[in-house]
Amino acid sequence: MQINDHTFTDVGEHAAFLAGWDQRYFQMDCGQFHSTLQQLSIDGFHLFHESVNRRVVQQGCTPDDALALGIVLDSPSPLTFSGRAVTTDSMILARANREFLLHSPDGVEILGIEVKLKQLEQNPCLASRVHRRLASNTQVVALAPSARQRVVEMWRTFTEEAASLAAIEDQALAERRIAAELLELIDVLLEDERCDARADITWMSHSDVVARAHDMIAARPQEPVTVQQLCEILRISRRTVQTSFRLVTGKSPVEYMRAIRLNFVRELLRNSRRNEMTVRDAAQRWGFFHSGHFTQDYRDLFGTMPSDIRMK
Repeated sequence: MQINDHTFTDVGEHAAFLAGWDQRYFQMDCGQFHSTLQQLSIDGFHLFHESVNRRVVQQGCTPDDALALGIVLDSPSPLTFSGRAVTTDSMILARANREFLLHSPDGVEILGIEVKLKQLEQNPCLASRVHRRLASNTQVVALAPSARQRVVEMWRTFTEEAASLAAIEDQALAERRIAAELLELIDVLLEDERCDARADITWMSHSDVVARAHDMIAARPQEPVTVQQLCEILRISRRTVQTSFRLVTGKSPVEYMRAIRLNFVRELLRNSRRNEMTVRDAAQRWGFFHSGHFTQDYRDLFGTMPSDIRMK
């Protein structure tokens, strides 16, 4: 796993540092250039977040073995990608090995996700939705407002979680966790392309969906189950998963699965003495590797601090 953050005062240096991309950046506005670039790379994925303070033209070619997705987090006006306008209501969905020209205004902030084609094909339900989008032969597609909002929220916590995972000893586990979260993020971006829930619920009741998810949580404590993984395993749509959880539990899938894991941590703390297991160890046993996020989630659910329930 590789995580790095850089700032630049030269547009060419910024372009050269973007891993795996064959492209050039051209500064178009007068004034001192300033940009930031944050990157995370694991096997099969490359995530990058960039911001620039001047109008820039990017010319290049997408990676030859990966699909590239991009959303505009902030921009004073639309971008132009290969002749199509890109706003906060749309996203870039670029095929592998395609030449492009991107015009971006000053003050733009972009989140990009590069997923290797071999990684995508290991998730057939997700891959089929991507192929349906690509069938339109356009590299800019609509983005549902609800999907955009969730992606922005996910991004805010993702970098902190990734930094915590990068510090753990089991890096194979860390990379699996990050890969699952990135697939979940891509899945959210494509959510509005899902089939209606009525088409795939005939063989499984809503309660069965929740029960299967519950069993999966208990079976893999350090690797939280994502909605995308449930869709792949159960061969159902994201909307079906969400509807099932809302009807049966009154919670979203993420809220329910996080609460179950927090209850397992609480049980561990209740049944162990302070000198037998630390709060940190109990949290990590159930996949909570960011101490600040865990403490806040625990307090929100139970109204107390994790240490309050410990045996003497």
